[in-house]
Amino acid sequence: MKHCIDAGTIRRLAMALALLVLLPLPALAATIEVDSNCTLVAAIANANEDDTSGNTNDGLRCEAGSGADTIVLQRDVRASNETLSYEISSDIYIDGRGNEFVGVGSNGFTFNASEGKLTISNAEFTNARSGGEYGVVTITAEGDVTFQNVLFTRSGETGGFGGVTLTSRGGNVKVRQGTFRGNRLSSGSVVSGPIDISRSAFYENHGSGNGYVISNARIRSSTIGENRATDGTLFAVSGSSLSNVTVSQNRGGGVTGGTVKNSILYGNRGPDCQGATPKGVNWIGDGGCTGGTRTYTGTSPDIDDDFDYERGIFPLEEGADAAGKGADCEFIDQLGRPFGPNPCDLGAESVYVQGSGPRISAPVATAIPTSTSVPDQPTPTVAPVQGWVLYSDRDGIKANEVNAAGIGIAHIIEMGFLTAIDIWSEVGWGVTACHTDYSNGNFEFLDAAGMPRQAVPWPAAPHINGMACTYIETPGTIVLLRADPWQEPATPTPDPDAPVFGPVPLEDCQLITRDMVNLRAEEWGDVLNIIPYETELTASESSEEFFKVTFEEQEGWVHRDWVTITAGDCGE
Repeated sequence: MKHCIDAGTIRRLAMALALLVLLPLPALAATIEVDSNCTLVAAIANANEDDTSGNTNDGLRCEAGSGADTIVLQRDVRASNETLSYEISSDIYIDGRGNEFVGVGSNGFTFNASEGKLTISNAEFTNARSGGEYGVVTITAEGDVTFQNVLFTRSGETGGFGGVTLTSRGGNVKVRQGTFRGNRLSSGSVVSGPIDISRSAFYENHGSGNGYVISNARIRSSTIGENRATDGTLFAVSGSSLSNVTVSQNRGGGVTGGTVKNSILYGNRGPDCQGATPKGVNWIGDGGCTGGTRTYTGTSPDIDDDFDYERGIFPLEEGADAAGKGADCEFIDQLGRPFGPNPCDLGAESVYVQGSGPRISAPVATAIPTSTSVPDQPTPTVAPVQGWVLYSDRDGIKANEVNAAGIGIAHIIEMGFLTAIDIWSEVGWGVTACHTDYSNGNFEFLDAAGMPRQAVPWPAAPHINGMACTYIETPGTIVLLRADPWQEPATPTPDPDAPVFGPVPLEDCQLITRDMVNLRAEEWGDVLNIIPYETELTASESSEEFFKVTFEEQEGWVHRDWVTITAGDCGE
C-alpha cells in the first residue's frame, strides 16, 4: 500500500527535529549484558548508580542508562566461594534468557530491593556439587522482588539431599508462574515467609523432619502435588492463605493451619486438612476442616489423578463436580485463563470457556457503577479515570488514559483500539481495571518492566456490574480492543425513507478521524480503504451524513459519525 506524508505532518516532524537539536536529550534506560566482560555484581552496581560511563572499579564495562535498566544474562551466574548478595536501589529487570543461578555447596543468593525494585525472569536457580555432595542452596529475598517464570530445582543424581529454598525476609516478594521441582530437604521448607505466589507449580519435592513444602505464604491459582515426606504426618502447606489452589497426591498431609478458599484438598496420603480455616466454598476430600459457606467432601472432584507434568496441574475434567461450585474466584487460573463469572470453578484450573457466556446474567453498565467488592480486594479507592474504574488494595494508584497515538503500535490500533489506561505506580497485590462504557472486549498488556514494551494478549477478568475487566500484578498499560478485533467500525443503516440532500461544496473544512473509518466510493458505496484513527483530513464537500475527502490519493466519502470537525466551515 502506498503511503504519503501530508504537509502538516512534515511541518510537525521538522519542528520536532529542531527541538531535538536545541534541547539536551536525557539518557535512556540501557540493556546491560552479563558476559565475560561484565559480572552481575558490576551490572547491578552501574544500574543502581545510573552510571553511563561503562566503567567500574574492577575495569569491567557494563554501561547503564538513567532509567529502569534491563540486565540480560548471556552466561550462568555461580556462587562458588560465598553467598552472592545484591543490593537493589533502582528499578532493574533481569532477563535470564534460560541461564542458571548456580549455588555451589551451601552458597546461594541474596537479593535486597528495599530501596528499589527487582524483577528476575526466564531463569533457573539450582545447585552444584561441592566436595562430592549437592548442598541445599538458599535464595533470600527482601523488599520488592519478583520472580517471573523461574524454575527452582535440584541438580545432580537421585538420592541424598540438595536443591534450593526460597526465603522472604519481608517486603513485597512475589513469585509468578514459578516452578519448584525435585528439591530434597532434610528439614525446613522449600518456600517460607511472606511471599505472594500465583500461577505456580510445586511437585516432586522431598522432605523430612520438621519442614513443609510451603509455609507462611499467600498462594493463588497454583498446584501443589506429588510431593513426598518421609514422615507421613508432614504437611505440604503450613500457615498459608490459599485461594483457587489444588493440593493433591502428596505423600503426607495436605494443609495445616492458615485459610483455604475455592480450593481442592483431595487424595493426600495424610490428612487433607488439619487446623485450617475454610472460607467460602472448598472441596476437602476427607472433611478434615469445617467452616465457610459450603464444603464438599467424599467422592472425587473429578480431577485427574495423573499429574500433568508439562503444564504442572491436575487437569480438571469438563463438567467436573468441582466445576461451577466456587464463588468470587481468582481472576486468572494457573494457565492464564479467566475463571469466568460466578459461580466459578474450584482449584487451580478453570474449565470455563471464555466467550461461552456468563453462568449467570450480568447487567450492562450505563454509568459509573456503585462500589462492588472484588475478591481479596476492597472497593474502588481510585477516582474513575476517563471511564476506567480501578480496584486495588492501595489508595495511591497513579493512572491516566492513553489514546491511540500514545500506544504507538500500529497493529494494536488496527485490531480495533477502543481505549487504554497507563498505571505507573506500585500496584500492591494487584489492580483490577474495568471500563464503564464496554461490557465486552479483548485486552492487550504492555508491561512496564521491559523496553521497548511489547503487547501481550491478556485475559479478561470476570465482569463487575457488567463492565469489561482485567487484572494486572505489575505496572504497565492496559489496552482495550473490540471484542472482534478485525471488525470494521459499525456505521448506521441508512433510512430509505429519509429525504436526500445533494452535496454542498466546502472551502475550508478540517476533520480528524475518531476511529478507523471506511473510505467509500460514494455515500453508502463500496469501501475503498480504511483510514486510521486520528488522521487529519480536509473535506471538499458535505452531505447530510457524509464528507468527501482525499486519503492516500484516493477520493471518497466518510461518515460524519466517525470524524470530528477541528476547524473551518463544514456546513450544517
